[in-house]
Amino acid sequence: MNVSGNVNQTGAITAAAATSAALTVAGAAQTAIKLTTAKAETVTITADKNVVLNAATDFSAAKVVTIDTSGAFRDSSTNGFDGVSSMTLSGSGTKAAATFDTLVGATDLAYSSTVNASGLKAGLTFSGGIDAGAGNLSVDVSAVTGAINTGAMDSAGTLSVVASNTAANTFGLMTAKTVTINGADALGGISYTSGNDVTASSVTVTGPTITATDIDITGSGTSLTVDVTGGLAVDTVEATTAATVASTTVKGDLGVSTDIVNVVLADYTTDTTSTVSVDLSGLTADTTTQNNVEVTITAEQTNAVSVTGSAGTDDQVTIAGALTSFGTNGLTLSGIEKLGINNDITLKASTLTGQTIETTGASTDVVTLSGTTGADTFTSANLTSGGNSSLLIDLAAGADTITLGAMNESVDLDADAADTITGFTAGAAAADTLSVSAGATLVGSASGTVDVVLTGASGAKGNTATHEIVGIVDETAADFSDAVAKIGAALTVAGDTTAANAATAIAIDNGTDTRIYLFSDNATNNTTVEEAELTHIGTLKAVQVGDLNANDFIA
Repeated sequence: MNVSGNVNQTGAITAAAATSAALTVAGAAQTAIKLTTAKAETVTITADKNVVLNAATDFSAAKVVTIDTSGAFRDSSTNGFDGVSSMTLSGSGTKAAATFDTLVGATDLAYSSTVNASGLKAGLTFSGGIDAGAGNLSVDVSAVTGAINTGAMDSAGTLSVVASNTAANTFGLMTAKTVTINGADALGGISYTSGNDVTASSVTVTGPTITATDIDITGSGTSLTVDVTGGLAVDTVEATTAATVASTTVKGDLGVSTDIVNVVLADYTTDTTSTVSVDLSGLTADTTTQNNVEVTITAEQTNAVSVTGSAGTDDQVTIAGALTSFGTNGLTLSGIEKLGINNDITLKASTLTGQTIETTGASTDVVTLSGTTGADTFTSANLTSGGNSSLLIDLAAGADTITLGAMNESVDLDADAADTITGFTAGAAAADTLSVSAGATLVGSASGTVDVVLTGASGAKGNTATHEIVGIVDETAADFSDAVAKIGAALTVAGDTTAANAATAIAIDNGTDTRIYLFSDNATNNTTVEEAELTHIGTLKAVQVGDLNANDFIA
């Protein structure tokens, strides 16, 4: 159909049996073309003026669509180009534009689609978005010179987008199994409109060299792989997993700025036996500026979690909330420099032992470390606190070996076996404390106070009826072989008269190390100390009783 001269064609034209259709407009703008060619699989439109396809226009069967315009072309038809497999758009001159109010393609397409565009100085807009259904979708707007807005783009397979080299690119939500975005030459930059910019299981982004990449990605399927190449500006990448994603990999070279990468971990719900992993080892690091890399965990995890850091030196795992599941399920950290917390949390001791990690949190935030039923070995020698958060080391049963470091640390001593503690900082300004009430009910401990008495056989004696903790300054033999006698000489034993047979904690040293005992008089109700009434619960290496005071104990 040719429309030329000063004619505005608004009447309905039907070519019901046509297998192809060509519309040529010259001379006058067309405000309401009504052309119905419901069987035409090839459609060609050429116009030198503005053209609007009226709602009644039907090009729904068109698979191959070619549009070349010097004016503003607009598809406002109800059906749109919903069968398209190949669309070629072009426009010359400063007024050339193309706008599609209705979805291009359809959710039920069984084949792939391509969209290629060039020129169109006045802009290219897909208000209804683009959908390739079950097929792949390729959108190449690299040669478009006007501003671009694609709307949402969907494909069940691979979605590939090449951004304009010169114009501003605005992309809507991209949903596919695999998404590839190439914007290396996008001088006008790329922005996204949905907040959640990409939903896929594999995403490859080549960002602009000059302007910043800022993209939010949501994982789908069972794994998420993100590969990002950045440029000179500060790039930001956020990847959020779904409940079905067990493995997340983020890699690439974000360039020379202090770029930001954040992985937000959802709770994996497919099973409870898989280890949920986050691997950032493929993220390269610039020699002068480090990426800010963070893995954020906001929900309890029903699985073990493993996080491997990047090649940089500023990787942080942030646990947001009072989470306790890692104390049971486990969290493995490798190449992580910081642990961020904003509440009390529980971890397995194996998460932090031997690590060089700075814990950032408020002074009231406590990291509780749980152990196994066996003899655990734990060291916090290289742990530091960036916000005065503290460690509570509660390794449970077994004769545990504990080496303390620079953090504020508290060790729970249980009555089942004697723990050995090295690096304990004692004294009035002590950073480290012992909790001895975990092993037994102390005399008067219900009050929440700690009554510490330093005494000796020749001085005022400790009283087992009133004193929770008694420090004995008379030294024992090197092997503590006379500890029972030394303790007995320094105590006034009240007999088995306290509520629930409450215990008294005893600290005594051999001139080098201090042992901590629990004393509880047995049913004989006598006033002497017997070996069976003493339980050795811990040893402080290189600490003497004279170094200790009330600040070293908590009820």
